Amino acid sequence: MCKFKFSCLFILFLIFSSSCVYSQITSFKNFDNGRLDSFTLEGNFYRLTPIALLHFGLRGVFEQSPKFKIYYGSDINISNTNRMIYRYSNQTNWTFFDTAFTMNGYYFFYNITPFTYDSVYIAYWYPWTTTQMTGYMNQIHGNQYVHNDYPRGYSLQGRPLYGFIVTDTTVPDAVKKKIVVVSRQHVYESIGSQICMGMSNYLIYSNDSVAYNLRRKAIFWFFPMANIDGVYLTYNVGPGPDFNRSWRQDTLPSGRKEIDTLKRYIFNETNGNADFTFDIHSNSSRVGDFYWWGVKSGPQPYPQIAANLVRKIRSADSADNGGVPVMEGTIADDVLSMVCDCNDWWSYHSLHAVSFTLEPGSRPPLPLQRIENTGKSICKGLYSVINEMTGISFISGIIPEKYNLYQNYPNPFNPVTKIKFDITTSLSFPNALIGNPFVSLKVYDILGKNVTTLVNEHLQPGTYEVAFDGSNLPGGVFFYRLNAGDFAETKKMLMIK
Repeated sequence: MCKFKFSCLFILFLIFSSSCVYSQITSFKNFDNGRLDSFTLEGNFYRLTPIALLHFGLRGVFEQSPKFKIYYGSDINISNTNRMIYRYSNQTNWTFFDTAFTMNGYYFFYNITPFTYDSVYIAYWYPWTTTQMTGYMNQIHGNQYVHNDYPRGYSLQGRPLYGFIVTDTTVPDAVKKKIVVVSRQHVYESIGSQICMGMSNYLIYSNDSVAYNLRRKAIFWFFPMANIDGVYLTYNVGPGPDFNRSWRQDTLPSGRKEIDTLKRYIFNETNGNADFTFDIHSNSSRVGDFYWWGVKSGPQPYPQIAANLVRKIRSADSADNGGVPVMEGTIADDVLSMVCDCNDWWSYHSLHAVSFTLEPGSRPPLPLQRIENTGKSICKGLYSVINEMTGISFISGIIPEKYNLYQNYPNPFNPVTKIKFDITTSLSFPNALIGNPFVSLKVYDILGKNVTTLVNEHLQPGTYEVAFDGSNLPGGVFFYRLNAGDFAETKKMLMIK
């Protein structure tokens, strides 16, 4: 009998102790949009009822392992593959919870190991707050490649709508491709902001040959957080049910202050014409792969360029990540086959751009750095396609033993011929910052006058081919000269008309 009483008292002590420990935990809702409706203890689990995105903070969790559950039939579309993440208040890295599962209509998640700090932030996906965006704008301000970094306007709630340009101003803008990147038009789409930041970080800070040349070949407009009010409020902000569904072909105004501001600025700055636009969203229901809305049908060359670009981006994504890409190689048609007023639809019709809406997913969850790296893959794919559009083709990545300039083919020609050359590494090349030789391929007439420059940039080692079109020149003998690192060679060709 005494043993039974002792056991009962011990169990009651454990229950009371657990209640006391849990009673010290409090939640705060001012994290990101943090729209919790209720935070109540049911047995050993906290039951969460979110209004919008499941982002919230906890205090008093030091050396504790609270457990959580949420009804997964709510507007938060979660499942076994959506492991929640957390970070401590004084750290920036997000960590996955130990356990996540669904049972009896609820989604459960918790840590087996107790928290080691008093305060933590818990999120459904990787958040990127307006405070972080402001910090990022301060970080890149003053960089030699960053320009016009200031608020383009303000939201209905008076929050700054930031934008900035990345390019190398030593090259005239008139010869560059125009690329527009808009991200986060819905509350929960902070992965889109992370990819946008991944693109800009690569272009701003990398000194490899691709980033170096892309800054010289293109001008980028970045808008990392379009729906800035939704971060603090809820899914539906301002007039109309959906922030993204206001990019109409009849341009201005749309009735949305943020979108009206963006459209005016983008249209005016690009003079109503852009080459590529990316509207980067997020899609939590997509397992693993990213997918694309864009130009799939309609007049050439738009579908061909769009499909080629997606293939190039997937190839770069695979090469940079151990052969495991997350970018899909196909496009779901949007702008022509259905009535839609999303960003890519407006960009195609108003800016005549090859336009995409990119829907990244992260199930099972990917590391944050892996998500940001897709921004680098997008840049590399763009560089490859832009090179092809301007006549330079990357034939092989095998590093040749030496520099070589081949005889043009065909020769004689009328009026187009192709010139192939090999680029290798050079110990005598002085520009260690870039790491790849500067390559110049120029064509001269019989009098030694430079009639065109086919290549004038840093190139990574490999084999290349470039087309020379002499349609606007008279027939006769021409010379083409390759300078690369410490190598120089000239060859003769004949155009017959």
